[in-house]
Amino acid sequence: MRNIKARYLWITSLVLFLAGIGLIFACVYTKDSLNRVMVVIMAIDFVLLTFTIQFATTKSLKFKPKKVNYITKEYKNTNSLAKVLVDKGFEKRSRSYGDSYLLIKNKNAYKVVLVSDPLSYFNNDEDNEEVKKENTELDECNVFIGVEVFLSTNSDLVSKLPDFTLEGGRIYYTALEYKGNNNYLCHNYVKPNKDHIEAFNNLLEMLGFVDNNGIEE
Repeated sequence: MRNIKARYLWITSLVLFLAGIGLIFACVYTKDSLNRVMVVIMAIDFVLLTFTIQFATTKSLKFKPKKVNYITKEYKNTNSLAKVLVDKGFEKRSRSYGDSYLLIKNKNAYKVVLVSDPLSYFNNDEDNEEVKKENTELDECNVFIGVEVFLSTNSDLVSKLPDFTLEGGRIYYTALEYKGNNNYLCHNYVKPNKDHIEAFNNLLEMLGFVDNNGIEE
């Protein structure tokens, strides 16, 4: 019944209900073996009626999430991000899905991940000594700014990208999708609060990101 529309289930329920009423009268006016047959058919009818009402109710009350209209923001960057990150002193660590870069400066932690293999990224279960060391270093920082840069995407990935933007406590994190022609798109732009905005602007400046109007963030 999963592929049957709710209205057809309700129509079926109505037909079974009316049939059940008719069978009740049939039981009253029949005798002996015919009466027993009518009772059995009536029992089957009401069992089917119960199931169809349950399925119809489930279909009718199925949750339909409201589409969220996120604020998007476009950036331009003509630099080779991998080269700039190394030149700026970021520590590079190779992952199965791409490269992770970390820089700790003035008690601020800056993390940039260049994701070249989205499928591996979402199926990653790395848990090694480098990750543990990285977590220890971050505990000593006042602010953590992170940007995931997806160099290739697919339709499933794009639908997940808005969830990458988060802010709270010492953390501001977001994601950018490379759109080609040196353009990058943030699918859910949230302006950093006063505790994070300076460090976030510093990261964009280090990497060479400007908005598409040519004004630095």
